[in-house]
Amino acid sequence: MIDITTIKPLSTKKNILWNSLGSTIYQGCLWLTTVFVVLLSNSYENSGILAFAMTVGNIFSPVAIYSIRTYQVSDIENTHSLQNYIAFRLITISVGFALCIPYSALITPTENTLLAVLVFLVFKADESFASVCYGAEQKASRMDYIGISQSLRGIALLVSFCLALYLTGNLFIAIGAMTIACLPITLLYDLPHARLFGKIAPKIELNRCFLLLKTCFPAVIAALLCGSVVAIARQCFGIQYGNEALGIYAAVATPSVVIQLFAQYLYSPFLTPIAEKWHTQNHDDFLAYFKRVGCGILLAIIVATLAFGFAGQPLIVLIYGASISEYTYLLPYVMISTALIAIMWFLGDVLVIFRDFKGVLIANATAFASTLLLMGYLIDHYYMNGINVVIIFSYIIGIVVGGAFLFCQIRRKG
Repeated sequence: MIDITTIKPLSTKKNILWNSLGSTIYQGCLWLTTVFVVLLSNSYENSGILAFAMTVGNIFSPVAIYSIRTYQVSDIENTHSLQNYIAFRLITISVGFALCIPYSALITPTENTLLAVLVFLVFKADESFASVCYGAEQKASRMDYIGISQSLRGIALLVSFCLALYLTGNLFIAIGAMTIACLPITLLYDLPHARLFGKIAPKIELNRCFLLLKTCFPAVIAALLCGSVVAIARQCFGIQYGNEALGIYAAVATPSVVIQLFAQYLYSPFLTPIAEKWHTQNHDDFLAYFKRVGCGILLAIIVATLAFGFAGQPLIVLIYGASISEYTYLLPYVMISTALIAIMWFLGDVLVIFRDFKGVLIANATAFASTLLLMGYLIDHYYMNGINVVIIFSYIIGIVVGGAFLFCQIRRKG
């Protein structure tokens, strides 16, 4: 193993550039699969099935990742080794499969949809495992490795997905192809680079596993609830109105996810510096830094939301054709809900850094409970736009509750 002291950390600016570049390519390519699934299919049915699989994947990911990424990069005192984090990730991925496979079997409306969901879960498992490697690299301020990995993954998944769908017309094979294309990147690039920052052989220490399990359990439930706000609303709509209607909604809504994830990857390089300053005794220095970062991220989300709001409608019509134009009225509401999701993610990650797991759990539980209460009436009343209205109201409530906990933590620290 290379001496870690010889690996120079990058500046925050360079980490932001590399992380933003990689995440933009990866998420952009992942979004393009939702475009090409329409262009290479005879109807919107495959689009609806892919959207359904992605919503189940959004439930799987919080369990598989177990909110460890933020905890890992803010583990300033090195409570756990990289080997511990890798071993724990393998365990949580297994738990994710154990929970989501029966869940998928119960809720999926058709056999074809179930097959697509199951193979997409394998794709998400590989993505989740790569994330623990990214955590080691982010903590060492070498996010150039992350940017390169995500760029390779994005190109590989898009090319393999489109080629397989074009040749076979089978969505199950297409998702399987992109899964197989990404696995070598994990084995040949991510793991060797993670090895630069610690041993990567999984080391299962029961006391440490239980400590991570107990410590992060509220955060993982919170992340699961947070993702379920969107997933449950979409699934409710898909079950009620069918895959084709859900596919039309997804065609309009999915591009906005790029903005949501762009915000996450924009603020991600700041998580370790925020944690470092939070652990110091200089409250004024921390508060000044946090305000600067928070305002910058909020401004970036607003600018990106407005920019896509103006450019999005003609872009969607250009991509999908005139048949989608009658549904572009959804876009402004989609963009508002996307911005709120991004804010909720940032708020949750900061609460994890502050180790306020109770706060992050209550905030997301409140948002999820609001979804359950509102979705039946709002989807019946507003049809497709009901999904957006549910998401908007739910996350506003969650942000207000989470913001109250954040304020209390900062005030207590001072």
